[in-house]
Amino acid sequence: MPLRIFAQLRKQLAIQAWRRKARKKSTARLMITDVPGFLQKLEQRGIRSVVLRWPDEVPQSASAEKVCTEDVDLLIDGNGLDCAIEIAAGQPGKIKCDLYTSTGHRGTTYRKMPYYPPVLADRILSHRECYNSSFHIPDPLTHFCSLAFHLVYHKGLESGIPSGCHLETSPAPKRDYGKLLEGLACAAGIPLEAPTSLFQLHQLLKKHDWEMPPDLLVRWPKQTDWHRWLLKQQNARDELEQVKVEFAAADEAHEKEAQKLQQDKKFLVDANDRLREKLDEATNVSFEQPDGVIRTVDNTTGLVWINRGSADSLSKRITFSVYTKGHHGVARGGEDIKGAIEVTRIIGAHLAEARILSDDIFAPITPGDPIYTPLWSPGRKQIFSFAGLMDLDQDKVSDRKLLRELVAAAGAEIDNEIDDEGNRTGDGITINTKFLVIGEMPDPSEEVNLDEKARMSKILEEFKRLREEARRQGVRVVNLNDFLSFIGYKPQRRTWVPGMKIPWNLSAGAHSASLKSKVGDRSSSGQVSGAYTRSKRLLQQKSSGQTSRLFRGGAKGGY
Repeated sequence: MPLRIFAQLRKQLAIQAWRRKARKKSTARLMITDVPGFLQKLEQRGIRSVVLRWPDEVPQSASAEKVCTEDVDLLIDGNGLDCAIEIAAGQPGKIKCDLYTSTGHRGTTYRKMPYYPPVLADRILSHRECYNSSFHIPDPLTHFCSLAFHLVYHKGLESGIPSGCHLETSPAPKRDYGKLLEGLACAAGIPLEAPTSLFQLHQLLKKHDWEMPPDLLVRWPKQTDWHRWLLKQQNARDELEQVKVEFAAADEAHEKEAQKLQQDKKFLVDANDRLREKLDEATNVSFEQPDGVIRTVDNTTGLVWINRGSADSLSKRITFSVYTKGHHGVARGGEDIKGAIEVTRIIGAHLAEARILSDDIFAPITPGDPIYTPLWSPGRKQIFSFAGLMDLDQDKVSDRKLLRELVAAAGAEIDNEIDDEGNRTGDGITINTKFLVIGEMPDPSEEVNLDEKARMSKILEEFKRLREEARRQGVRVVNLNDFLSFIGYKPQRRTWVPGMKIPWNLSAGAHSASLKSKVGDRSSSGQVSGAYTRSKRLLQQKSSGQTSRLFRGGAKGGY
């Protein structure tokens, strides 16, 4: 009984002695025996623990304890500190153990600072494995990171590992830490450059979220030249990151401002285009000049003679629109056009014969009438760009091939073109382009088929670019109908094909609203002329029985 009381008293005194030591020192070292048994008792009480380094040097027997000269670094759960001190007091010995906790309790710190930040300490205790069925050590990755942390921030230049900067490390470290690091890196599958450096380890710890927080690094009690250099690098990196953040914010603000300016520009350009179109419609200004005049007219044969010929590089089949003498400018519209002619024969240097394609009986073609076509000018080749559906005869079918033939026959060229599939040819509109001629544009919103919708959208996108080029180069945009009127083109006869759904707008049939009005619906009204009805007014009259005097016989008028 007295021995038991003495043991309890001795245990209480040991606990009180450790606590007094803990109040004075950052790390109150334990002096115990049977370290594996001590750790097993902790595990039995539900207290997590690990041997941080050199597990092979932990003595496993009494004989090993006699020759052990190294201390053992232990990390335990801070909530079980009191229990751990009580267990240690019950088995005093000669093995020196530096006890650290995950919570940084007094007596378990490194110079009054947590040996590992609480987050990292808890990570070590959570990622561990059993060693020789005796106690726990960190798993390979955690073991490597915890050792690297110890070397970079605790040991520093004393580790003997090159610093990676201008600072010199200790030439005679106590242990071969580099060799241990290589073995742990291999076990953890971490690529490690050889020879490695403290700064490289710092970068590697940062990659695995194991670096010492900057606020802890600046308050670390053991400040050396290495820590100050590392902190300087950290501050420079933070400043660089801050600059990057500020630059990104400025770049984002600039991008938003650029987008706003782009939107404002687009709005102004669109408004300018609308105003230009309205101005063109109101004034219809044209800087084009007539290409020649009618010299002689033969209405009997439907032929005319013009003052252009071989010296002007005129060729056959070129068509001209014929204007009134009092026109308000050529290429303004169709209101001043009275007819169209086609060159049939070159007679002389400045004389050619042409046939009348169309004319107005109320304003016939007369000598002195100006003629004009945008496709041809004396001694100069004209250039055009085309976009949209090139339907020359209003049958909803592309006549692009015929249009190309008309242009080529007049000696003109096409520098840019958007075909019916949305494919664009040409190097862009230049100041040499005379007109951008646009046909009918598709409307993707009315199309259901996805492929067709994509094709239409492609045509519209290319047309927007082409129109923007024309705007920048000051090239006039005209629609296809005006262009055909300018060149004096008249559609050829069309052949009706069974099943064709295009309305057949004949030039005769139902009545028009007024003279020379636009041909509209020519479908029959359903009424039959009175000459072919059974109207009482038109019933066949009965014979009167009298014969005309022209057919009577008689003295004076007989045969």
